[in-house]
Amino acid sequence: MRNNKGTAYVKLVGAALIGSWLLSAVCVSGWAIGVASPFGEVVIKNAPVGTEIKLRDYVGMPYRIINTSLTPEILEVLVLNGATEQLRSGYENIPDPKWVRLSKTEFELGAGGEGLADVFISIPKDTKYLGKKYQVQLWGRTKAGSGGRLLGTGVQSRLLIQTAYDFKTPQEAKKTA
Repeated sequence: MRNNKGTAYVKLVGAALIGSWLLSAVCVSGWAIGVASPFGEVVIKNAPVGTEIKLRDYVGMPYRIINTSLTPEILEVLVLNGATEQLRSGYENIPDPKWVRLSKTEFELGAGGEGLADVFISIPKDTKYLGKKYQVQLWGRTKAGSGGRLLGTGVQSRLLIQTAYDFKTPQEAKKTA
């Protein structure tokens, strides 16, 4: 009679070694990559409807993304609607994420480098958009395939837009925000 305990033990040890090797390969290569953004959550109150505004002029800040990796990376920023569970209470996804655009969406940054982009918001002139609360996500991430890795990393920022209750120019809206 043959003892299969030895064979099972070899298979188990072999599987454990292969698993730990794969895990260490992912962790070591993943350990050195990172993306950060101090943008976090930005609230715009009394945003004008029917005209374009530049966030930097309105609240004094652009979108900023930082490569915290130890190596150069290509980073990209996407404008997306969030999942329902990501919505702030009282807000809805913006009807069209194309209403929010960045002056630059791709950055080639060295280790520790940072990229800046102006954020433009343009809500069409229609009374149905007055007095609304919209949310949009800005997703900064390592570009797919950047650095020859299978895994990437990213950071999401939330832009909360409260539209004006009447049609105003950007200058009028800023005064009452």
